[in-house]
Amino acid sequence: MSHYLRIYPDPVLRKKAANIDDFSENLTVLVSDMRRILAEVGGVGLAAPQIGVSKRVILVRMNPMGRVEDEDVRVFINPEIMDATGSRIGEEGCLSIPDVLGEVERSAQVKIRAKDLLGKHLDFTAQDLVSVIFQHEIDHLDGILFTDRMSAAKKITISSQLKQLKKKYQKDRKS
Repeated sequence: MSHYLRIYPDPVLRKKAANIDDFSENLTVLVSDMRRILAEVGGVGLAAPQIGVSKRVILVRMNPMGRVEDEDVRVFINPEIMDATGSRIGEEGCLSIPDVLGEVERSAQVKIRAKDLLGKHLDFTAQDLVSVIFQHEIDHLDGILFTDRMSAAKKITISSQLKQLKKKYQKDRKS
């Protein structure tokens, strides 16, 4: 199956993703596809549901401002936020909701527990922009979009953009 970037309102973006128990070659192929798509479209993170796979896998660019190609993109399997502290408000966007931006309040620091591609446990703390990326991508795994976290007033201002995306999605599905 060929994976591609899913665009709002694709239903897979609203599904809660399943945990990964099988660390086989299938997972390696999925991650390889995710890396390819992230490299093609740019961005600082990607969740498996964004390419149509409802599994708990994310990619995070650990040096989002440096943009060192593939070497700073790390894979996290079954990631969980164990603790969150502080607060920050910043503008977010999403590869699956093109051309829509908005302010979102997130925790300034998160403690993450996940597994790597071999099933080895990872525990670490992410701060600032990397913390936001983790929260954004883990939200994808739970069927939550960044637009869900915007203020009611901001949701009104982006509503016409979301309606246009819905119309385009429906038109594309018919063709």
